[in-house]
Amino acid sequence: DILEWDPNDSVVRGKYDQVQFEVRKAKRPNYYDIIGCSRVASVPEIKRLYKDRARELHPDKHDSEEVKAWAEERFKLLGEALGILTDELMRSLYDEGHDKESIQERVDAANRAARKDPREEQRRYEHFGLV
Repeated sequence: DILEWDPNDSVVRGKYDQVQFEVRKAKRPNYYDIIGCSRVASVPEIKRLYKDRARELHPDKHDSEEVKAWAEERFKLLGEALGILTDELMRSLYDEGHDKESIQERVDAANRAARKDPREEQRRYEHFGLV
């Protein structure tokens, strides 16, 4: 591992993190292709195309167990794509190159930050004489 050379080198750490990000980006599914829309599609358009694809891919529409298993996997990805592409924050993170796990980490962090008690922040400022 390259970080073993000098784990405190911020340049190496930055490059390492960037490479890790690009690898994760390359492995993520293309939600736009899964739904069958362009990157500039509106939310109503995405929802309409989702419904069309969901009818095609629904596992109950297929007889063969092999095809049913494939359809079930694609159907799950289709639902995942809908969830991410119709949420403004998630979609912007996806468009920046984040994968599902990274998006969820950031959404969770944003939710935690939103639930913080603003009075606690005020008390912290007062404690340090910043108000």
